[in-house]
Amino acid sequence: MSEAKQQKVEEVLHLKEEITKLLQNVRDSQAVCEKYTHENDYLQDYIGSVMKSSDMNNQQLDSTVAIPKSLITLALHAWVLMSRAFAPIDHSMILNQPSPKTSTC
Repeated sequence: MSEAKQQKVEEVLHLKEEITKLLQNVRDSQAVCEKYTHENDYLQDYIGSVMKSSDMNNQQLDSTVAIPKSLITLALHAWVLMSRAFAPIDHSMILNQPSPKTSTC
């Protein structure tokens, strides 16, 4: 086989290897993305139900105990901040990879 042909074959094999690595990276990233999406959905549902039960408890307490409105407002603001803390995250920061322009999840 000529040297030029052998070089092209090696280049094609190298490119094939790179494509295989890229495909595996995409699959791994998609699996992580799906995992975090499910975890985020669960946490949002959980926090929502806790906030609803907290609102119900606050309404019951308001009718039986004189709690300052500022304390109730402060507690609700804390729940809102907690829910924002569990907002969907940029997974590329975790994976130390550049963030894609569009999400494939």
